Amino acid sequence: MKIPLILEKVSFLKGLIDPNWVDGGPGQPGPIFRVAMADYVVAELLRGVSQNVSNQEIGARLLAVGKDLAAQSSASMAASFDDDDDICPPWYWNGPVPHGGLNFQSLVEPDPHPWLQHLTPAMNDVLLANALRQLASLTTSAKASGAIKELGESLMKGASSRLYDEYCGTPVKPRIPSPRPTTRAA
Repeated sequence: MKIPLILEKVSFLKGLIDPNWVDGGPGQPGPIFRVAMADYVVAELLRGVSQNVSNQEIGARLLAVGKDLAAQSSASMAASFDDDDDICPPWYWNGPVPHGGLNFQSLVEPDPHPWLQHLTPAMNDVLLANALRQLASLTTSAKASGAIKELGESLMKGASSRLYDEYCGTPVKPRIPSPRPTTRAA
């Protein structure tokens, strides 16, 4: 999964869990995803983040946290299934659609964030650490939230030191002016 898609999914999930985040207006319909389903989506996004981080050790630990969260949330989904519980989320018949939103046209059109393709691995880790911080606030499991926050902080710490080294290690050369062309009157 590409980094822009991960960031878009995190933003979309934030809008699904807290509909008041969409426009700040109270009285929005309740959360679309229930607790167990939201935790399962966070686990899926953790898998995508773990594949994109440059530090493989942090990626493996993120994958383990995601597996634990997926197992816990799938057990909760099976336990909370009742006869009167609807499987599908409520639909917005007359209300606004949550923030972000994935549309099929974005799959066909060019990438709207081409600048994300040319970032250094350290900058990619900074973006992913920010996404991990948001994912840690979206899960209901205190254990998973603490582990995600800790891994995001260690990812940010390593990325910031690499960014500092890249910035200070790049030599700055003054621009050499090009010679001015001499023009002759013809």
